[in-house]
Amino acid sequence: MNVVIGTPVHRQGAYVLDKFLANQQQIQRNYPSSEMVLATNESDFIEELEGLLGSWGLRGEVVLYETTKPEYARSRLWNIGCGREAIRNYVLSRTDARYLLFLDADMTFDPSVVNIMEREIQNHDAVFSGYPMRRYGIGLAGCGCVTLTRSILEKLRFRCYESKNGEVITEDNMLEMDLFRSGGRIKKGF
Repeated sequence: MNVVIGTPVHRQGAYVLDKFLANQQQIQRNYPSSEMVLATNESDFIEELEGLLGSWGLRGEVVLYETTKPEYARSRLWNIGCGREAIRNYVLSRTDARYLLFLDADMTFDPSVVNIMEREIQNHDAVFSGYPMRRYGIGLAGCGCVTLTRSILEKLRFRCYESKNGEVITEDNMLEMDLFRSGGRIKKGF
């Protein structure tokens, strides 16, 4: 596999999962050397997700992870950050993929997204695709559609931060800070 497409997924947020998986089927047809990795922290959701991968004819795996966070933390974003970290660990320990492409499960993508992102990442460590936002114009950050090279994945980990007063720095903002701190070459919004 050259590219792993990773997606944290939770039963509560899986309201358009069929549309997402149908889109993934198109993506895998266009880019056969990719595989999908779904990460969930719900052990009773694994069998259903594996069945869905099979019924859509998708190459992929489902990984179970544990959400670890401080006792005082309340944000659901810890689930997403821990899911992304589980996928990062999967890519580094169980594949020799050159790239990890994160796609959010509540979005659909151009069937050529892997080819597009692979082209755009040349000479970069991370490529963030822009996407339309209802109230804010174009979003140029976030992990809804981001590709990372294997070499940069080896230098960072996914995490978030929550203060005791409930202020949260999301996993995608922490990723950008860590990319900057590590000297990562970033491309945004094409």
